Amino acid sequence: MHKARENGRGYVYRKALEAGLSSGGEYVHYCDLDRILHWISRYPSELSKILQKRFDCECLILERTTGVHRSHHAPLYYSEVPVNRVLSYLLHMDQYRDFLSASFVASKDVVRTIIDLSTEPGSGFYGE
Repeated sequence: MHKARENGRGYVYRKALEAGLSSGGEYVHYCDLDRILHWISRYPSELSKILQKRFDCECLILERTTGVHRSHHAPLYYSEVPVNRVLSYLLHMDQYRDFLSASFVASKDVVRTIIDLSTEPGSGFYGE
C-alpha cells in the first residue's frame, strides 16, 4: 500500500491506472472524467481514432489544440493557460505545450512504474 492517503486524488489516480493494467492490454489510456466526457460530446470520431491507434512509444501525452482547449468551460481554460505557459518556459520548450491535458497513453511498463513510484496524495500526481 502506498504511504499516501487512501482518500486523496493521487490514490484515486493510481487506482484508475491499476484498473487500466487489469485490462490486459499493452497500453493504458488515462483520461480524467471531465475531459473524456467533453471529448465524447464534442469530438467523438477523434477519440475513436485515438483508441484504435497503435503506438510505437512508451508514453504519449495527448495535448489539446488551442481551439479544442478553448472549447472547454472558461474557468478551466483561463486557469490552465498560465500554468502551461510557465511550465513550457521553465522546461525550455520551443513552443507552448499543454501539460494539463489530463490524458495520456502509456505502456503497461510505464504505468507500473508510475504506480510504484508515485506517493503524491493530491493533484500533484501529474507533476510526479
